[in-house]
Amino acid sequence: MAFVALSAVAEGYDAYAVVDCSGTWSKLVQEAAVARMAQAGIKPITWVAVGAELQGDWRNPTGPGLAEVMGRTVRSTATSSAASRRPRRVDSLAGHLRKRRTSRCT
Repeated sequence: MAFVALSAVAEGYDAYAVVDCSGTWSKLVQEAAVARMAQAGIKPITWVAVGAELQGDWRNPTGPGLAEVMGRTVRSTATSSAASRRPRRVDSLAGHLRKRRTSRCT
């Protein structure tokens, strides 16, 4: 991921790195790669951020399904985190979006 993103920046492109969609054998290696990319002007983001940007408008037919997948990922990350020793309650993103859908801003 780092080499492709660094090459894109060198060619004048605005580059983003989806940091949770690439694998490595070490947390240290991941942190060093992200730091290196950030110093070069690459924007580190997550797959959830990419999905949300691609979704655009959560009222689209694909909105509730994507929100449910994202909600499951957030719950899984929150409960499996090494820093978290107790179970934490994470509300469903889909439910949150349904609540917000009724109050549209114009």
